[in-house]
Amino acid sequence: MRLVTRPARRRNETRDLLRPIMLALNDLPGVRVWRPHTLNSSLGMVTGAGLAEGSSDLVGICTVPIAVPVGGGCRPARGPDGRYVLGRWLSLEVKWPGEKPTADQLRWGKCVHDLGGFWCVVHSVAEALSAVERCRKGLAS
Repeated sequence: MRLVTRPARRRNETRDLLRPIMLALNDLPGVRVWRPHTLNSSLGMVTGAGLAEGSSDLVGICTVPIAVPVGGGCRPARGPDGRYVLGRWLSLEVKWPGEKPTADQLRWGKCVHDLGGFWCVVHSVAEALSAVERCRKGLAS
C-alpha cells in the first residue's frame, strides 16, 4: 500500500496574515476594520467595488479619546467608557516580513496621512495591535 503524501501548504496572505489581523483588531473595543475590494488596472478591468488603486488591505476606524474644553459648543460622542471620543481613519497595509509597499500603496498612505488618518505597514497581529495604539495616541504612523 502506497501512502499519498499531501503537498506542503502554500502560504496564503488572506488566510495566514489578513484574517488573523482582522479578527484580532475587530475584537478590540472601539475598532472596526474591513477588507475593501480594489481596482485592478493590470487586468484592464475593475475587479471589485474598490476604494482606489493602492488602497490598503485593511481599512477602518478606531476611537480616539480626546479632552473636551469646558464651555459651550458642540461636544463629540461619548465612548462606552464614558470618555469623549472621535473616530479616526485607520488604514493598514499588510505585507509578508521583508516585503515593501508599492509606489501606489505609498501614495495611498501619503493621502491618508495628509488628511489626518493613520496609515502604516504591518507584518503580524502584534504589529497591527501596536499600530492601533499609535493611532489612538494621535501619531502619524
